[in-house]
Amino acid sequence: MKQKFLELGLVYKITLIIVCILVVPTFFIGAFYYQSYKQSLYEEADKKIEESINEVNSAISSSLNDANSALSDIEYSQELLYFMDEISQPSDHEISIFWEDIQEEWIDIRQIYPNLFSYMYVYSSNEQVHSENNWKFSILSLSDFENMEEADRHQTAWHGNVYRMESSAQGTDLNLANTEDMIFPVYLNIRNVSSDKIIGIVELSIPFEKVIDSRNLPNETSGVKYIFSDKTGKTIYQSENLGMKQPQIFENELVSFVDSVECNGTVYRILQKENKETGIICTVLLEENIIVQSARDMIWKVGAVAAAGIILILLMTYMVIKKMLNRLVVLDKAMKQVETGDFYIRLEEDKYNDEVSRMKRRFQHMADRLQAAIDEIVAKEKAQSEAELRALQAQINPHFLFNTLETMRMQCEIDRCYKVGNALMALGDIFRYTIRWKGYEVPFHLEWDNLQNYISLMKLRYDDDFSYEMECDDTCRDVMVPKMFLQPLVENSFQHGFKGVPAPWKLVIRAFQEDGKLVIDIFDNGCGVPEEKLQQLQAAMKCRTSMTQKEEGRQSIGIINVLQRMDRICKKGSDIFIANGEQGGINIEVKIMLGE
Repeated sequence: MKQKFLELGLVYKITLIIVCILVVPTFFIGAFYYQSYKQSLYEEADKKIEESINEVNSAISSSLNDANSALSDIEYSQELLYFMDEISQPSDHEISIFWEDIQEEWIDIRQIYPNLFSYMYVYSSNEQVHSENNWKFSILSLSDFENMEEADRHQTAWHGNVYRMESSAQGTDLNLANTEDMIFPVYLNIRNVSSDKIIGIVELSIPFEKVIDSRNLPNETSGVKYIFSDKTGKTIYQSENLGMKQPQIFENELVSFVDSVECNGTVYRILQKENKETGIICTVLLEENIIVQSARDMIWKVGAVAAAGIILILLMTYMVIKKMLNRLVVLDKAMKQVETGDFYIRLEEDKYNDEVSRMKRRFQHMADRLQAAIDEIVAKEKAQSEAELRALQAQINPHFLFNTLETMRMQCEIDRCYKVGNALMALGDIFRYTIRWKGYEVPFHLEWDNLQNYISLMKLRYDDDFSYEMECDDTCRDVMVPKMFLQPLVENSFQHGFKGVPAPWKLVIRAFQEDGKLVIDIFDNGCGVPEEKLQQLQAAMKCRTSMTQKEEGRQSIGIINVLQRMDRICKKGSDIFIANGEQGGINIEVKIMLGE
């Protein structure tokens, strides 16, 4: 027997040795590994539960910090003490500016903390201030605030109890689809400096799902479930319908360490923790069946794999070793090629997935990355040179330009060249509006003013050859629109429309609200657009794609650019329509959807 074994080839020897090593201890190791693996699963589950509850508390703290920062921004940026005090007598103009500033601050907060706050309420003891209602937030009387006793116990910033939207007077204006949503309010007390009396309160409403960052809670595949309740044990949020209430699980003190609890015939690993800042109790549960199921599945899979492996080893070891040695020779040649500095290596893919195959793929990947790194360094050096050249060409100080224009305008005023002075002032305003890009959307009146400045410059240029009419309803003033979307549309009339017809030229622009939409109509008496090109342009606008290089022009690029920005910023349904006029020229109609 021994002699026959010694006479076998190396492949057979290795195969028999591996089979003997694997078969005998497999049963003992399998049983031991099953118990060890099961215990490790419990430890991992307990760790997952602790991490989950810590992540929730961290999310709550982060939300409170964001809310306090937002309230601090409002407190430091607005003159709340003056306008909310009932003894103050601000003028109507001052009140209007004050509410515009708060509205802009609210818009900035919504941009800085996207989707965190659902609404803002301002309660003021000054009857003059809370008489205005046409804003993006509610302006209420301080007497309408229901929790003054709680507010008096806090000096400045504080938070209230979680409430259902449908049961709160403050929540009736939100018009949310799900009236069962829970709201977590944070408040800022505005106190009189001398009397320390509360003269106003600012409230930011946060959906409770945002407070706990429910989107980042582990999904259903993790098996982790959450219950949130207040100090009285009342459930305020569940990650899913568990078919049970919290008092049915815990009737005494909190479960401060991970433990097993049976409820409704199901055993859970469970942990509770109270958030010190809010008093909200978070309960994390994980079914034990889910924990041990993977261990049960594992033992069967391991047994099946082991049996299949023993059988396959007898058949495949010889071929694997032989092929492995042949492929190692190829890998050795490739390494010698790299030593010479040549990284353009292409190793032939094979059908195996063993260590040698992984070595080949990793070696190929390493060579490709080294070559890509060299190419990237060369490209970066080239890009750096081009960027330095563009920087040298663009070294003009905007402040120097503004100051120079203002100096020229003042000199024109002194010399009584009022037309040139007004043109310089309009040009300076256009530069400021273009360069000071603080956001992607602005109130419509700023965009309208910029368009008026642009057209006034065109009027100076063409004098009596050009006339225009501009009409805008007051209802359009505070509508939020994309920045710099009107001028490219009007500029097409000067770049294309008026060049094909003799003067006089005329431009008519009207803005108004109609059926829940902001409508801007632009008419000119230019040459219009050839019908074939107009159809191509309309097709490109419908698909939101640029025209082909042969067909495209500045007009198509400008309109497509405006459409793409409207799609990102405006509500669904907003669009631009372009057509030739019945008596010549071109008509452009812009519709921006308003409302909820």
